[in-house]
Amino acid sequence: MTSKEYLHKVWMAPIRLKELEREEQDIKEDILHLSATDYSVPRVSGGGCGRDTSDKIVRYMDARDKVTTEWDYWINLRIQCREIIMGISCGENTEVFQTVLKYRYLGHMQWEEIAVRMGYSYRRVTQIHGKALLAFEKSFERFPIISHG
Repeated sequence: MTSKEYLHKVWMAPIRLKELEREEQDIKEDILHLSATDYSVPRVSGGGCGRDTSDKIVRYMDARDKVTTEWDYWINLRIQCREIIMGISCGENTEVFQTVLKYRYLGHMQWEEIAVRMGYSYRRVTQIHGKALLAFEKSFERFPIISHG
């Protein structure tokens, strides 16, 4: 995996988490909206009502486990990414490069927001980012990468 692919994974992680949490919530709402079983009606052998409920509960538990696993991975990925960013050493630009990368990939900020926070123009921030990526790549090469799953 290249350093750029790694940073893209860091950038996409919260988006993926939100999607998984939405799926989990949808399944939970399906379970909550199941109609209650009417025990006054005679049971017919082979009726699938109870099975449908248990299937949805299993699906929910699987979705919950998936979200928990993704959160664990995301937390570890952020910790590692922060270490790689803090491992950048390039003279007087070190702090500026680190700040742009932290805002972008750990803070999940848009370029315009970074520019305002740092007091630079949009164009200047993208120039800094380009140079910061080169510095990140050198730091990235020194770290073992966390595998997913």
